[in-house]
Amino acid sequence: MSITRICLPIIIVLSVFSLTAAQETQRPQDAWLQRAQSLTNDSLKDAKSLETLDSALVLGQLGAQWWNIDRSQARKWLLKAVEAVELEPAKESGVERRKRLAVAHSLLPVIATADQKLWERLQNVLTSGEPDPSETERTTISETLVETALAVLKTDPRRAAALGSMALRVGTPRTLQNLLWDLRRRDPLLANQLFSEALTVAGKTYGDDFLNSLRYAAFPELLGTVYDPAIVPPDTLRRQMLLILADYLQQQTALLASRGVRDCGVAPALVEGLQTHFDRLQPQRADLVRQIVRICFESRNQAAADTDPQSIGLPETVESLLRQADQTVDKKMKRPEYLARAARLAAQQKNFELAIKILESMNEEERKYINIWGTWRRDWAAALAIEFIKRDDAYGMQQVIKAVPDSLRAFTKIYFVDMLPKDSSLQIARDFLDESRKDLAKAEMPDLDKANWYLMVVRLYSKCHLNGDAIEAFKDAIGSLNRVKSDETNDSDSLAELNRRLIQGDFPVSLLESNDYPMEEAVSSIASVPRRVRLRLDLLEVSIAEYRAKAAKFTPDQKASSRKPK
Repeated sequence: MSITRICLPIIIVLSVFSLTAAQETQRPQDAWLQRAQSLTNDSLKDAKSLETLDSALVLGQLGAQWWNIDRSQARKWLLKAVEAVELEPAKESGVERRKRLAVAHSLLPVIATADQKLWERLQNVLTSGEPDPSETERTTISETLVETALAVLKTDPRRAAALGSMALRVGTPRTLQNLLWDLRRRDPLLANQLFSEALTVAGKTYGDDFLNSLRYAAFPELLGTVYDPAIVPPDTLRRQMLLILADYLQQQTALLASRGVRDCGVAPALVEGLQTHFDRLQPQRADLVRQIVRICFESRNQAAADTDPQSIGLPETVESLLRQADQTVDKKMKRPEYLARAARLAAQQKNFELAIKILESMNEEERKYINIWGTWRRDWAAALAIEFIKRDDAYGMQQVIKAVPDSLRAFTKIYFVDMLPKDSSLQIARDFLDESRKDLAKAEMPDLDKANWYLMVVRLYSKCHLNGDAIEAFKDAIGSLNRVKSDETNDSDSLAELNRRLIQGDFPVSLLESNDYPMEEAVSSIASVPRRVRLRLDLLEVSIAEYRAKAAKFTPDQKASSRKPK
C-alpha cells in the first residue's frame, strides 16, 4: 500500500477537525463574551483605585451582570460587595454611615434577582442602619424596596408582593403604582391584597405624592388612551380610593375655614378627571366633591366662570380652555395653566400646528411658569415636520424647523431624525445630524446633558448606517463628559457617578462589533474614574445581552462557550 493512500485519510480527518475547531472558535457569541471579559477586566482595574464602598458598588454590578453566565465568580463579587457594606468601622462618622447605607440602597435591587441569602444580609444592613430614620429616609428605603420588587416580579410575583408590603410598613413610596400595575398583570389577587394594604396606609397618612401614586394605580385612565385595561383594579378598590380622596378634600376645606390658609393645596388636582367615577362609584359624595372643588377655586379669588370645567364634570375642549384663559382674573397662574392644557389637548388630537400656535402666544413669563414649554415646542415641531415629510412637502418641513427658536433647533432636528420613516431620504437625516453636532458644540447647556444628546446622535447615525460619523459623535460625548464639573452633577460624590447610567439598552451594537479599538480608546480617555467605570458597566450590559441573544440562537447540539470572566 502506498504511503499516499495511507496518509490521505489522515489528512482529510485532520482537515475536518481543524475546520470544526475553527468554526467553534468563530462563533458569534464568543466575540461578545471576549468583549464582556475585556470590559470587566478594565472595570476591575479601575475599581482598585476607588474607595472601598465605591468599589463594592462596582463589584455588585459586575456580579449581577455575570450571574447567568458564571454564577460562581459572580457570587464572589456579590459577597465582597455585601461584606463591604456590612463592615461598620469603630469610629464611623455620620457622613461615612450615610454613604455606606446609600451603597446598600443601590445594591439591594441589583442583588435581589441573584442571591437570596446575600440579599437578606444586605437588607439587615438597611433595617438596622438608622434607629430613627427621618421621613425622607423612610421614603427612600420604601422606594428602594419597590424597585427591588420590580426587579424580582417577573420570576417571583409572591416575593415582589411581600417586598411591596414591606415598603408600606417602612414608608409611603411614591412609585408604588408601577409595582401595582405590573403585579396585576401577573397575579391580580396579590395586586388586590397589596393595593388594599396601601389604601389602609393612605387613609392614615394622606401624603400628597402617595395619594397621587395610588390614584393612578386605581384609575390608569388618567394616563389617556395609552393605558393597558389589564391594569384596572376592581371597583371595590376604586370605590375605596375615591372615598379616601373625598375625605382628604374635606380635610383641606376644613383647614381652609379654620386656619385661614390660602387655598386647598393640591387636593382639587387629586380629584381632577374623576368626577364621572364619583358619579358611578360614590354617588353619595359626588355632589359634595363638586361643591368643595368650587369652594377651593373660589378661595383663590377665581370668578365663577373661571371654574375648571373638567373638575365639575364638563367635557374639556381646546376652545373652552382658551376661553377660560381669556376670562380668568388670575393672569399670573391660571392663564398659563389653561393655555398649557389647551396646547396639550390640541397635540393629543394631532393638531400640532394649533398646539404650536398656542405655545407661541404665551409671553416669556408664562413660558417659564409652565416649565415644559421648550420640550413641547421641540417635540411638536418635530411631529409637525414629520407630517410634511409624509406628504412629500420638503419645503413645508424646512419652514417648520426654521420657525423653531434657535436654542431648540438642534434638539428638534435630532427628534425629527429619530421619527423619520424608514423609506425617508438618508441625506436629510445626515444633514440634520451633522448640523445638530455643530449646534451642540456651541449650545449653552450643562455638559452632562450635552453628552446625553451626543449619545442620541450616535444612535441615530448608526441607525442610518453611518458608523464612522457615529464614532466621531461618541468622541464628542466623551469630550463633554470630560468637561463636566462637579457642580453640574448636583453631587460631587463618586457614588452618584457610579449610579448614573450613561448608555441605555438601545446603544448601537454595531459600533462595538466593528469598531472595538476606537471605542475602547475613547472610553479610556475619560478622566473621571467613576464615570469611566460607569460607561464600561453600561457597555458591559450591552455586550452580555448580545452574547446571550446570539448564544440562544444556536441549535441544542452547539453548546455555549465555557469560557468565564478572568
